[in-house]
Amino acid sequence: ETSDQALQQVSLDGLNGISKAISQRVGPSVVHINVRDIVDNRWSELLGEKSAPESMLLQGQGSGVVVDDQGHILTNFHVIESSKEIEVWLSDGRRLIAKVVGVDLITDLAL
Repeated sequence: ETSDQALQQVSLDGLNGISKAISQRVGPSVVHINVRDIVDNRWSELLGEKSAPESMLLQGQGSGVVVDDQGHILTNFHVIESSKEIEVWLSDGRRLIAKVVGVDLITDLAL
């Protein structure tokens, strides 16, 4: 029996219940990630814009998952790639500053 056949035998109420149980179980491990970086505004010089600021604040965001009891978070590398500051919002509302401890460019993962 394939998984497609097995899913056809499950009611929508059953799938909803399973989805809700999984969300409640893993939800606390999901985090929101804000990243910031200050970069030189080289375009202003190239375009001759004298009034443009010399630097710009770039911001981005993504998500991640807490993977162990030490607080390591798995996210995509492209989320944190050029950031100078990484802020993590935990499901309980706490905000923490994070640092990158490892990356894998081939799989686009960061820890």
